[in-house]
Amino acid sequence: MDTSRYIQSCNPARFVVTFTLLIFSILFALKLDGYISISYWLIFLPLFIWKIFVVIGACTGIFFWCKNGDRDRIIRAPDNDCRALIIYFFLHIFIFIFEILTCDKLENNLEIRWIVCCIPLYLCTFLTFLSCLWSLKVQRNFLIQAFISANGLFFLFFPLRLDSSITWRYVVVFIPVWISLCIALLFVISKLILAIVHRCSRRLIANQRESSTITEAIIYGIMFIPFTIFA
Repeated sequence: MDTSRYIQSCNPARFVVTFTLLIFSILFALKLDGYISISYWLIFLPLFIWKIFVVIGACTGIFFWCKNGDRDRIIRAPDNDCRALIIYFFLHIFIFIFEILTCDKLENNLEIRWIVCCIPLYLCTFLTFLSCLWSLKVQRNFLIQAFISANGLFFLFFPLRLDSSITWRYVVVFIPVWISLCIALLFVISKLILAIVHRCSRRLIANQRESSTITEAIIYGIMFIPFTIFA
């Protein structure tokens, strides 16, 4: 195993997202259990840092895209990469606004209803649905967008349950999440099977890319188990 190649193939964006979510989850759980008494703003700080990185990266990418364009054109039609960058930028902005509203409500015990705090999530879900349609058209990966849009009903039911607008059991409220997790599990299993078949096929030569695909599918499968237990 060539460790240097695996390190070079590591996705920095996924590392930042995973690390910030891990820190937030630990701090939030400790806060709910009463082990720590720090402000919710400090607990949400890792998520805020993640969004700041996204904003800086998006602004930098758009700047260089405009700078390196054709000098003789004043207005340029954005290509697919730039459109995807803009879509991800607005997705993170909507999530960032939701996190700020949620943190402010938890910190100051505001009377604002949870359904109002989740309005940015509804906008995010609508945008991800449009993004899925666009990604199908241009043949881009839309796994994250599909997962968010598939949980749109959960984003609607959960705040309504917190506001006591509905009296359903939480088992019913979490059904959309379980359905999306089952679909994600089927996707991971199919990806793992296809990667193994390609690697074992005599017509294809095993290479580093196939090994990375198998490793990635196994990692996703391992991550699926604790996430399902949590849900």
